[in-house]
Amino acid sequence: MVRGGGGEILTALHKEKKKDQNVLGHNASYILPQLSAWENRLSCTIEGVEQNRLLICFANVCALQPQDKISFVLDIAAEPFKGLSET
Repeated sequence: MVRGGGGEILTALHKEKKKDQNVLGHNASYILPQLSAWENRLSCTIEGVEQNRLLICFANVCALQPQDKISFVLDIAAEPFKGLSET
């Protein structure tokens, strides 16, 4: 059991986490408008599902069955990008 210095370690971890969140927030503020524009243009949603993998989901692909969706995972680790699965 650690006595004494545990509070300092916890404070340092909280500061580091806050710093990481600020960096992510800054990056997201740049990329989110672009992501939204592409999603609107393509009529789809794009989500990160794992490192270097995106889930791309298209809704309303068939006027006769509007509840149907089609989606696939795109591996963007290296070019050319690879489709991994579809549903």
